[in-house]
Amino acid sequence: MKVYHVTPTKNLNSIHSEGISPLYSKGNIIAVWTVVKSKVTWAVGHVVIKERSTSITILELDVPRNWLTRRQRGVWTCDRVIQPEYIKNTVSIPDNFEG
Repeated sequence: MKVYHVTPTKNLNSIHSEGISPLYSKGNIIAVWTVVKSKVTWAVGHVVIKERSTSITILELDVPRNWLTRRQRGVWTCDRVIQPEYIKNTVSIPDNFEG
């Protein structure tokens, strides 16, 4: 299933070497949070506020559907490490972006 994970750009080196780990989740649910394409803008805003970071990267993932749990419309979690080979595309948003 194609989903997107939004993260501060400073996390990219770790993600590309070790994957996206649920252990770094900062919410009440320890999981990797992902969204469908239509929720990416919402997820970027959420990460900017929660992480207090303006340098953001969007990772396009292709993971097996049975790894994901639906949390709300367009928002999914994964309770396992998503290995780097499941990352299909990476888009960085510079901190001076005014979109």
